[in-house]
Amino acid sequence: TELFAVERYPTVLQMVSTVQARTRRPLSEIFRAMFPCASITGAPKVRTMEIIRELEPQPRGVYTGAIGFISPGGTAQFNVAIRTALVDRERGTAVYGVGSGIVWDSDAAAEYEECQVKAQVLAAKRPSFQLLESLLWQPGEGYFLLEGHLRRLADSAIYFDIPLDGAAARQALARFALSLAEPCKIRLLVSLAGEMEIEAVPLAQGARRQPLRVALADTAVSSENVWMYHKTTRREWHNAARAAYPDCDEVILWNERGELTEATTANVVLDMDGELVTPPVSSGLLAGTFRNHLLANGRIRERILTKADLSRARQIFLINSVRRWQTAVLV
Repeated sequence: TELFAVERYPTVLQMVSTVQARTRRPLSEIFRAMFPCASITGAPKVRTMEIIRELEPQPRGVYTGAIGFISPGGTAQFNVAIRTALVDRERGTAVYGVGSGIVWDSDAAAEYEECQVKAQVLAAKRPSFQLLESLLWQPGEGYFLLEGHLRRLADSAIYFDIPLDGAAARQALARFALSLAEPCKIRLLVSLAGEMEIEAVPLAQGARRQPLRVALADTAVSSENVWMYHKTTRREWHNAARAAYPDCDEVILWNERGELTEATTANVVLDMDGELVTPPVSSGLLAGTFRNHLLANGRIRERILTKADLSRARQIFLINSVRRWQTAVLV
């Protein structure tokens, strides 16, 4: 009744299918026909079952079996027990099963990596952090690119399973604006529980003389680091890069492939032979709201940029929705 639905968990995305049927066959025959499921044996099923019997030293127990119930009315609901912890309180032990279904064209390294990802839940602690949006507020104009900020905030809330009330966020910002009189940088923070905080800093307070002095980071960031794609208070990679160059206004980051990503508080735009280009999100960066605005209006376009492009560029710009365009020079 439902095929390939995706459920989100802290460390994995799980694809789930639901199958419903009516039958008069006894339960023992149903179990005999259904289990073990091909999704947990691999394929071709008969041969993989033989290999499992040869290689695995003991029965799997409930792991890859089924957990469910039979109701008095005769209906039943069962699942395939994957990534299931079996706890023996008397012995003080726990066994956690994890694996991957092997088929004829499986890659051993990729399958092993999949198992490691699935087991991350045992060791990975969900860090404490807040979602963050930095907005420009100006008298007579209100919040710059408000819809883009709220949309990005909502997307991150969905990704991290944070209960965000988008309407409440909009209302809170509107109420907060009633107390403002001068241009400000507004910080909207949302906790893991969906609680909101709003802070304001006068725009003039953080103004810096242009062109900004920028350096290239000493070490690469990972394009697979999920935190690079969301605006949160987890900024240890950005902070470390900035700390290495205290005399510079900004530091430009790059990934494991030598591709430019972003600055620590802004997106990067280079003037390459008269064309304004910015790195694609796939390089490992935050899709800034001002960046999105400029792309949508054809002012800039995406292109993979390398560290060498910094020296070849006619001009370096750093952009964000609070400061908009800022010129920069590499030092």
